Amino acid sequence: MSLGADREVGDVGTLETGWYSLTAEEERLVRAYPYEANSVRVCKEVAESLMTSRFSSGFSDGKADAFRHAMWNACMTREIGVALASDFATAHEQDPNQKATSKEMDLYNNWRGRKIATDAPNQVNTWYANTIVTQIGQGYLKYIKDGKVVYTNQ
Repeated sequence: MSLGADREVGDVGTLETGWYSLTAEEERLVRAYPYEANSVRVCKEVAESLMTSRFSSGFSDGKADAFRHAMWNACMTREIGVALASDFATAHEQDPNQKATSKEMDLYNNWRGRKIATDAPNQVNTWYANTIVTQIGQGYLKYIKDGKVVYTNQ
């Protein structure tokens, strides 16, 4: 599985590095699918890098956060398939300390990212990123505004 020539992060390293505060279900998936888990982690790094290169604010529950979740899921879907991408993304949202609005927003944007990659499975990361930015402008993703989950064109 290749992350594509436009990958914008450094060496992937090993499974022993780069993992922070996993939920119990994420830990189970990492153990069960170590090869795929490495792609999940690299896709996370790609999504974060692309987010910070395109947004200057909104990293927590804002439009940048919506982008990051969708991008992470688009990348994962291309690399490990939609089913495992969904499993890893859903496991990530099982933090009992996460606010309900944040979880709702994240799950929705995760789904949008997987849909983008399912509709265009062989695209490079920059294509996914540009598509997600366009969809944010068109209101296809969600973010939190005044404490409520709303579409990104509001």
